[in-house]
Amino acid sequence: MLNFLLLNAFISLALAQCSFSSDNIVANWTTSNGQLTINFMNSKLSNQQYTGIAFGASMTNLEVIVFEVKNNKPIVLTGQTTAHGPPTTIDSITSSKAQTLSYKNGILMATVTRPISLISPRNNNLSGCSQWNFVAASPLNSDGSISKHTIQPKPMNVCPLNCPMMG
Repeated sequence: MLNFLLLNAFISLALAQCSFSSDNIVANWTTSNGQLTINFMNSKLSNQQYTGIAFGASMTNLEVIVFEVKNNKPIVLTGQTTAHGPPTTIDSITSSKAQTLSYKNGILMATVTRPISLISPRNNNLSGCSQWNFVAASPLNSDGSISKHTIQPKPMNVCPLNCPMMG
């Protein structure tokens, strides 16, 4: 019986490291064949707002995946921050590919993939453990550009390779 309880506790702990839930965001991730897959949902996102994930321990030089809603249509962007503020570089070709992307009744849902050892314009590699910062809903500027987040991002230490796709 004790072994069963310990096994359940271990499985729960392992799964907890492969998911995030806070500030209307629910996300989980897996790796398989060199690909990182992120399932992301924000259940309280309005038109002309964004949400997303920034990868890195500081608040500068972060690789970002941004989910925007403009004119009630969802968009996935990737880029980089260079200072304390919104991304200053948006990639002309995203480093993450949207497998699914939808927005309805204030709920954004997306599944994105990217190589775990991506050679991006910034050579960002997510194969090791790093801090991921989850950004809740923040407004876009009146010109449609990304503004500074209005809620402090929630950090989490993530080791993607510890999250293999099951089955």
